[in-house]
Amino acid sequence: MGDDVFFDVDGTLHGGDLFKDYLRHLARTRPLRLALTWPLVVTALLCYLLRPHGRRSLGFLLWTLTLGLSEAALQRGTQRCLSAFWMRCERHPAVWAALERHLARGDRVWLISGSPECLLRGLYPRFDDDPRVRIIGSRMAPFLGGQVLAMRCISLEKARQLDLRAQREVTFRAGYSDSAQDMPLLSRCRRAYKVERAGRITRWH
Repeated sequence: MGDDVFFDVDGTLHGGDLFKDYLRHLARTRPLRLALTWPLVVTALLCYLLRPHGRRSLGFLLWTLTLGLSEAALQRGTQRCLSAFWMRCERHPAVWAALERHLARGDRVWLISGSPECLLRGLYPRFDDDPRVRIIGSRMAPFLGGQVLAMRCISLEKARQLDLRAQREVTFRAGYSDSAQDMPLLSRCRRAYKVERAGRITRWH
């Protein structure tokens, strides 16, 4: 087995934000429900705008958008969202080429993202059966008729979840991310690479 390597997902493997797209999909496909619960939705949006990186504010918004959805309806909506996202999102060829090179040399690849893990696995099912790839993301959970964020995997929480999953403190041969929010992980990399908006790879300074 080779070394450990870190890849962010949103803005790195592909353009766009999978979780934000999922929330927009829920809002677009439930106009009647939103009209009936608009005070809750407005409150949730205000909380999110005031604390965009908070777990509770984003979880409250998720809950208002999923309130009353059955498990079957939630699964159908999720599949439609993932299919639409896959069709229109821009994959970054240079980043994918780097990922394939690391896999070819026997490295263990960690995909660590702020998007929910269930969405990541649905978008990239090929990695579920690949023992060389580990996926870590935020976690959704049922709560009072809707879904909330039980854990939001961003910034320092990414590092904490990684160490919990690996049962050790992991250091990386290389790391790839578009965001300085990932510095808790990038600081563990012997080589840290920045992914620009167009998918070009440069070194973090």
